[in-house]
Amino acid sequence: MALPRPLPGTGQHIHSTYLMNSLRASNIPLVGSRIAALRALVSEIPPAIAAQAIGYTAQCAERHAQVSGTT
Repeated sequence: MALPRPLPGTGQHIHSTYLMNSLRASNIPLVGSRIAALRALVSEIPPAIAAQAIGYTAQCAERHAQVSGTT
């Protein structure tokens, strides 16, 4: 059984509420997904740069880098 696509067709912008509701409908944990994405990001680029790019504090990004074992 194919799951419905959470994103609209090519060339369309998606609204954050639409994405959030689609993820919830697919039983994907939002907070856990956000933390996993942040930890993946700080493992690839310096935490301070990641923090500035996504609006987190440098201290928060550094903590996630430490927890993920990248620093």
